[in-house]
Amino acid sequence: AGFVKDAHARPLKDVEVTVDGTVFYARSINDGSFEIPIAGYHFGDRITLVTTHPKYEDKIKEFNIESGEIDKIEFILNPLKQH
Repeated sequence: AGFVKDAHARPLKDVEVTVDGTVFYARSINDGSFEIPIAGYHFGDRITLVTTHPKYEDKIKEFNIESGEIDKIEFILNPLKQH
């Protein structure tokens, strides 16, 4: 579980957050929050989360699973540069 925001701390909705290499993903809602239930992982496993949105740069974060829940994941996205 976590949040997606822009550099001004405004929540971003409709950002896809994917567990890289798996079918697990979620989209952020109006308050920027998301939650991805992932099955089949164990303590000590490493996962990579990737954000995707057409107006913002992708971000990647890696985590070790150390408990039953990883919470307070925060992504701060930068807008794509306009040409």
